[in-house]
Amino acid sequence: MTLRHLEIYVKVVETGSMSTASKELFVTQPTVSGAISELEKEYKVLLFERLNKRLYITKEGEKLYLYARKMLSIAEDMERQLGSNEDNSPIRIGATVTIGTCMLPEYINKFSGHSPSVDISNTRNIVQLVLSNKLDIGLVEGRVTSEDIRAIPFMKDEMMFICKKNHKLAVRKSVNLEEILRYPLVLREKDSGTRTIIDEAIESKDNLKANVIWNCNNTQAIINAVLSEIGVTILSSSLIAGYDELCAIRIKDVKIERDFQLIMHKDKYVTNKLHEFMDIVLNK
Repeated sequence: MTLRHLEIYVKVVETGSMSTASKELFVTQPTVSGAISELEKEYKVLLFERLNKRLYITKEGEKLYLYARKMLSIAEDMERQLGSNEDNSPIRIGATVTIGTCMLPEYINKFSGHSPSVDISNTRNIVQLVLSNKLDIGLVEGRVTSEDIRAIPFMKDEMMFICKKNHKLAVRKSVNLEEILRYPLVLREKDSGTRTIIDEAIESKDNLKANVIWNCNNTQAIINAVLSEIGVTILSSSLIAGYDELCAIRIKDVKIERDFQLIMHKDKYVTNKLHEFMDIVLNK
């Protein structure tokens, strides 16, 4: 068994197809099927059920996938660090839209190393990139449930009702969730940590439904929609700093609060520079 066997196996699991795996790895399909057969012979297990020309991973196959992904991640880290000065290797950071917009620039400004590689996405995507070792570290909001992820909370953020200053509710110091839901909402997309927390808050109130007219994966688009009076929103008040036409009002009958978390793979090798960046975030 070699790392190449494991690389092929992981690609087959993730694509669900030997032919697709062969194309993405630039090898022949017999090479892929041969690698799978060799793994099955070596460990004396069946990794896939082959039914109606489709592959269905077995329980033994799922176990091997978890180990294979972990071994490939460690091997990739080793190759990145050995033979080079780790301090010259840029760290790879992922951040959600809110954190990337409001906080990450300050963290990077304090960082003494080379400019990091940055990926801005939603929580779900950042978690997957950390699990696949495409990112060294992630800064996300909301819950992370993977057992392979180490998550460290570093800040709490309360979500607020955001509207234009000419809105009927703008004169209020606080509002109920039911009052907010009378108006069209512009919210983050379903996969985002922010949206999950908002949806759970609405579901916690009996007989309340949201009229979401626009799902956005871009915070600036949400702010522009509110400025154009297309709808109202629920966001972190930090995102509207500098927008004099907007106001943030506390939601008094339900606390929509989220944890900002630093995440990394539990087996991640922490370099000096990665440790420095973690300290900047956690000690802010």
